[in-house]
Amino acid sequence: NTIDFPAAAAGAVTGRLTVGGERLMYMTGAGATRNFFAGHNSGSLTITGSRTTGVGTGALGNVSSGSHNTAFGDQALVSTNTGNYNSAIGLNSLYANTSGSYNVAIGYEAGYGSATGNTTGSNNIFIGSNTSIVGSTQLTNATAIGYNALVGASNSIVLGGTGADAVNVGIGT
Repeated sequence: NTIDFPAAAAGAVTGRLTVGGERLMYMTGAGATRNFFAGHNSGSLTITGSRTTGVGTGALGNVSSGSHNTAFGDQALVSTNTGNYNSAIGLNSLYANTSGSYNVAIGYEAGYGSATGNTTGSNNIFIGSNTSIVGSTQLTNATAIGYNALVGASNSIVLGGTGADAVNVGIGT
């Protein structure tokens, strides 16, 4: 079966599927302004940004003017409202990001695992569960790879966590 929704102007909700009165799936705008959200309370009905996709409960739930964001996973990028060009895959990935842009997070709580997580930092990469920044100072061009890896300075790369989560890094080994 097919469900057709009428076309709408840019920024307007073109179609909405609800279950028990709660928003489950909808799309906004048309053409270049198109946004798509699927999952309980994913996306924002007032988004003015474009080309944004959120799949999962609460994914991109507070986005307002942010554009070109992609979130897959419950609460992924849930706090983002003005950030652009972010990609988050995994439960709570980039959860606290509000206005940071050009960030990538893959894994459970990637980009969120520390006390505050990435909120306004940009151009960062977090790959692995609980990867994040050290403390609350926001970073630029920082990368954390591996379970519990925490990066503490801009323009830096950290491979693996510390203690029991430490990894050995070698070339040709």
